[in-house]
Amino acid sequence: MEKSFMHERKISVIKKYYDGMLIFFASASVVLIVFSSFTNILFFSKKNSLVDEVAILVLVCISTIFAVPHYRKMLPYLYLLFMSAVLVLVSLLFGAERQVASVAGQVFLHLQYFFIFAAVYIISKSYPKWAAVVLSVLFALSCLGALLQYLAPDAFNSLLSADNRLYAKVAQRNTRLVGLQLNANAFGIFFSLIFVCNIYMKGVHSNKLWRYALAGIILAIILLSGSRTAIMFCLVALLVYRVERKIKLLLLLFFVATAAVSGQLHHLILKTLDNYNQVVNLEVEDARYTRWLLLYHGVHLAVEKFPLGAGAATYATPMSRDSSIYSEVGLDSHKAVLDWRADLFDSNFAAIAGEFGFLGIVLFYGLFVWMLVDSWSFAGGTDKRVFSVFLIFGLLAPFMRPFFMSSYYGVVFSLAYMACLYSPERLIERP
Repeated sequence: MEKSFMHERKISVIKKYYDGMLIFFASASVVLIVFSSFTNILFFSKKNSLVDEVAILVLVCISTIFAVPHYRKMLPYLYLLFMSAVLVLVSLLFGAERQVASVAGQVFLHLQYFFIFAAVYIISKSYPKWAAVVLSVLFALSCLGALLQYLAPDAFNSLLSADNRLYAKVAQRNTRLVGLQLNANAFGIFFSLIFVCNIYMKGVHSNKLWRYALAGIILAIILLSGSRTAIMFCLVALLVYRVERKIKLLLLLFFVATAAVSGQLHHLILKTLDNYNQVVNLEVEDARYTRWLLLYHGVHLAVEKFPLGAGAATYATPMSRDSSIYSEVGLDSHKAVLDWRADLFDSNFAAIAGEFGFLGIVLFYGLFVWMLVDSWSFAGGTDKRVFSVFLIFGLLAPFMRPFFMSSYYGVVFSLAYMACLYSPERLIERP
């Protein structure tokens, strides 16, 4: 009897150590994805490497180990494999002629968010506090990166010298906070998700005054990043948040006052008006407005090639270089296409509409909503506001960012959503 007990205890200790190692590697993979631009320059002396792809593979493999004993936990991956097969086959059979490797690679890039969300969801089922802990580490590292950039800009800029293009973009125009993300919009959107967690997670701050003070600090950081997408997300979160109207007004007034004092309000208004005039007048020579031109032609492709689109690796995606679709829609002489600039991939909705048509729009948004609902229901479905905020952001973000096609947004969005769902007091509320 005693020998049997000792044997079971030994197995329990081994399992605990084994699971701990898996969680450590999953956490390390997340950190690598979030700060991939920084780690690429630090360790590989260049902006791009296979760090993201390897990190995603590790994260998916670890989540699969946790999911294997339970069939239902594998459902997200089964749906994703089916969806991948459908998109590849449709593209090869009915899309513009492209190489099989390009089509398969582009389908994987399109689905990065979903694979990451499924992995984070599966791990969170087994370890509910994991997402909040990892998010806290990312928050601390992001704050350190912002402080380094703000207090020691010369030391920060020297880290970017290995990548001349990034150095020119960040160091020589060092007016926006980019942190260790090395991208102002990515940095700002991360803090907008932290803002949501700060006001929606239960049991995080017992002192409401501290919570609202931290919310104000986060809003100020977002302003310094100059990310309008992040600002929009914060406004959505505040509108949905159930709190006294005077608190909302105080936060909004603080936000406007900080923007005015820092000069960001004037800059944001001018930039937005300039964007509006450029879009209305169809002046799209400036790279900042390329996404709207791509969105326009992407929707037209979806209508003209109803319901399947032009096929994967043909339009507004990394694998679409030299695609005949650009000449078909009259974009082959556009500067962004000729120079093959990264802003071609900014509008995720344009790429989905152009490459997969209305079928793709239904599949992508349908799977996105299903995953949100399924994880929300599993966590107890205790707060519809959390679901609403993340749903609104997820529906709007692909118009402005490569949301579904980005490992970065996939990780930070998934962690923030799971952290809100599995916050301490909500775990107690679960039936």
